[in-house]
Amino acid sequence: MHWYEESFGEDYLKIYSHRNNELGMKEVATIIKLLGIKKDEYIMDLCCGNGRHSISLARLGYRVLGIDLSEYLLSIAKARAQRLENGWVEFKRHDMRSLPYYQLFDVVLNLFTSFGYFEDDRDNYKVITEISKVLKNEGRVLLDFLNPCYIRKNIVPFSHRIVDGTSVKETRWIENNTVIKRIIVSDKSRCKTYMERVKLYTLDDFKRIFYSAGLEIKEVYGSYSLEEYDENSSSRILIYGTKA
Repeated sequence: MHWYEESFGEDYLKIYSHRNNELGMKEVATIIKLLGIKKDEYIMDLCCGNGRHSISLARLGYRVLGIDLSEYLLSIAKARAQRLENGWVEFKRHDMRSLPYYQLFDVVLNLFTSFGYFEDDRDNYKVITEISKVLKNEGRVLLDFLNPCYIRKNIVPFSHRIVDGTSVKETRWIENNTVIKRIIVSDKSRCKTYMERVKLYTLDDFKRIFYSAGLEIKEVYGSYSLEEYDENSSSRILIYGTKA
């Protein structure tokens, strides 16, 4: 079993509990402004997880389809969506390398390093090709990825925290151009180990990948504050592109 098929279960929400709904709403406000999303446009949230951004967009009146591979996270997203008083959001399970849609979406979002999951570059490139395929002509994409240059200089080898009485120990290192994280989650009754592996891609890599998929990079930022991207100091690469 691949790491991404077992790492996005119940413990995932504890490990990344700092990514809360309030922060998600702020990020959504930035995304709407940056991409100029209109209320009649159709949005795909690719690798939507538990629907944090999808549901925030739906609450604001946008039509959203959330896609993820994790059945558990999708079940959480669907349960949360049922509590919506207004808005339109749907969640479906698909592999991001093979999406059954063609020129249907005005906007595709791929947020918080939901890219680079595959060992083979061709599989990762296929994700960008699929994004281009599902976008309408002149559609927009926002891809949010970690900055490899920053990570290489600032990687935190080890951290330990307690989340709701559960111990979360994380060990990080870089090997074969891949950032690897070992996560040990434990409490009084159990101990579980997860692995995360993300292939590192630079902005120059993305320029080539986007171009080959028929996408054009319009703007690049270093954070959701929309500060200018700096290879050395920005922790993230926020890429806004369009389908040519």
